Amino acid sequence: PVKLPKDLGAMTMGDVARIRALDGVRSASGALVVWAFEDGQPTVVTGVVPGSVKTGPLRQYRSGARCCVLEEGRLFEPTERDVAIVDRAFADQRGLKLGSTVRLGPREFKVIGILKVAGVAVIGGGQAYVPLAAAQEMLGQGPIVVYAFVTTDADADLDRLGNQIRAIVGEGCQVTT
Repeated sequence: PVKLPKDLGAMTMGDVARIRALDGVRSASGALVVWAFEDGQPTVVTGVVPGSVKTGPLRQYRSGARCCVLEEGRLFEPTERDVAIVDRAFADQRGLKLGSTVRLGPREFKVIGILKVAGVAVIGGGQAYVPLAAAQEMLGQGPIVVYAFVTTDADADLDRLGNQIRAIVGEGCQVTT
């Protein structure tokens, strides 16, 4: 009922920790995007590290420059598991409101937030966001992620860092700045 999207490979949380330790990196956070199926239809679910709003797919925008605005509700608390933040269009499609329960693959989640997503391409975007540990449990492939969001020092050598990240992650790794 849950699988990785086609053409997305995984990296370990250890890889993310090694990226975080590189000279010139201020922070790094992983995200796991999965397809959660119900009645043959996939929902794009993104697992994020609670508290990683400044480095990750839930980065708030100003003037439409980034991902999203929390329209209703709140973000995740560090210890929460079975809670979800959903995109406004997905919420409207499913008739979800704050406090509603939504089935994502094999699990049910309580909706604690509703996002307004910007009209720009969003890396690691989803119809629903859940704590990273919950997405990893749903997938059942251990502590993996498919994206690492990295914040660097202002004067960091991005070419050097990109090469170091490619060496850590391995074949097929794509670095975008």
